[in-house]
Amino acid sequence: MRVPVLSAALMLVFAALLGLRTAGGHGSNDAIGFVAPVPMDLPEYLRPATDPAFGTSIVRISKPGALGNGVVCGPKYCSHRYSSAQAWNADQTLLLLDNGCNGMCFLDGHTYEPLFWRKRGGECEWHPRNADLMICIQNRAVSTWAPRTNHEDVLFTSPDYHDLQFGPSKGNPSRDGSRIAVRAVRKDGADVVFAYDLSQRQKFPDIELSQVPGKASSCTISPLGAYILCFQDLADGTEQRAIFTVDGALHQRWTDHHRP
Repeated sequence: MRVPVLSAALMLVFAALLGLRTAGGHGSNDAIGFVAPVPMDLPEYLRPATDPAFGTSIVRISKPGALGNGVVCGPKYCSHRYSSAQAWNADQTLLLLDNGCNGMCFLDGHTYEPLFWRKRGGECEWHPRNADLMICIQNRAVSTWAPRTNHEDVLFTSPDYHDLQFGPSKGNPSRDGSRIAVRAVRKDGADVVFAYDLSQRQKFPDIELSQVPGKASSCTISPLGAYILCFQDLADGTEQRAIFTVDGALHQRWTDHHRP
């Protein structure tokens, strides 16, 4: 007779746990619980709207077609590039959309009115301190670029490297904007990454990515500029992270999925 009693007790415990999870979610506030999505019409372009579920004010900042001042959005989407990239400049006066607008579309950072459009290759990220500048990498050069004036200053170029990349795609500067990690192919064919100090115009030693297993997908500098993080994909699909000092020493390595 003990088995049915035990089974009943286990069922009560399971039901209690299930009730907690459905009422408040795992680790969430029971008073809030699950908020189901509420249908709403597509907001009008540049007209503030209110999210009916949470009461949050939202603004639709793009729409298909010409928006003005050379900014034209495609029929499917017109959006910020990626979650790891800054959309606003340092003082939030400019907002960049570069997915689906045939180039780089710059909007007023507060009103979201279209301001101007630029077309350029390579990869650019906002300078975290200087609101006028973006840090750009293209082909053989590292530069700073002022989108408003379209003025560019080349800081580094070398015949010893080609196919320079800012990450690619997931590269970001250090917190003060002084250092970046540069992916490149050296003239001997080696796949390397190196730190570069923009303020001092100083290149740090090459780090050969072949010293760790797998194929490097992207690299970025740490917030304080002392380390370089590289994402490595192993042949069996395992995702690996490698941490190097800017001087080239392998500091740490581990496996994870997409984010450390």
